[in-house]
Amino acid sequence: MKYNVALLHLIIYMGLLSCKSGGDIHVHDNLMEYAHVISISENDGIAVSVRNPWKEGAFLQNFILSEKAGRDYVYMPGSSSEIRTPFRKVVVMTNSVARLIDELGMVGSIAGVCDAQYIRDPEVVSRIQDGRIIDCGDGMNPDVEKIMDLQPDAIFVSPFENAGYGQLEKLGVPLIECAEYMETSPLGRAEWMRFYGRLLGVRERADSLFRYGSADCSYGTVLPVPSERFLLPSFRDCQVFCREFPLSERYGVPDVLLHLFFLLHLFLLPGGCVLPRLWHLSVPLS
Repeated sequence: MKYNVALLHLIIYMGLLSCKSGGDIHVHDNLMEYAHVISISENDGIAVSVRNPWKEGAFLQNFILSEKAGRDYVYMPGSSSEIRTPFRKVVVMTNSVARLIDELGMVGSIAGVCDAQYIRDPEVVSRIQDGRIIDCGDGMNPDVEKIMDLQPDAIFVSPFENAGYGQLEKLGVPLIECAEYMETSPLGRAEWMRFYGRLLGVRERADSLFRYGSADCSYGTVLPVPSERFLLPSFRDCQVFCREFPLSERYGVPDVLLHLFFLLHLFLLPGGCVLPRLWHLSVPLS
């Protein structure tokens, strides 16, 4: 444990030394400023491209979001398609996306989830318990019949390298590949909420939540900090906000290094940031 604490102090110190007044975060040409895996254009409708993070120059998905799109859908990896939005009923196969949908005020759109035992969002858990949200089984082997009975507008899935989705690909239901976990920075990962907001018809709320909760900080600017968050001392005008860092004796060294690497990115952001409940988005599998 002493080793873990010492390592934490070292990386925090290195991160604070790296904060330089006046630095800018690179801004992409598309709507998404910090995410690298996804790009969104709103010049002529809403066009979305999700890059394949495991294969250079390839794409997982390309599609147009439209209220006038037909309901015929065929899943073809890397192909282009038109998808009718906003979604009113979805099946979610990841804990983090379920939590984010609740944060966007759209928990009522979740009709089913997979891996319900790992869900930690209180409202989602409550709805699973009273039957308003259906448990569709294991995310690696979902209950396809239950999903079909729900007649969802879309299924939010987690992509993996060289892996398909089995029978889900044949349902004729849009599969939304949630690859935000492949982003290399906290801001890139958090910015995916802008994509989900457009899928669910709450674009303004998603953009507002992202701007307030993450990127729009400047050097010397201190945001209001709720009581459950804590403030690290400032250094060279770099105000850093962290939330519920899960450091305890049950974490091994690899786990600590993973969390600290992610945390280090927070220190490198100009002015620091206040991110959503990132630490609550994942739970141990055993």
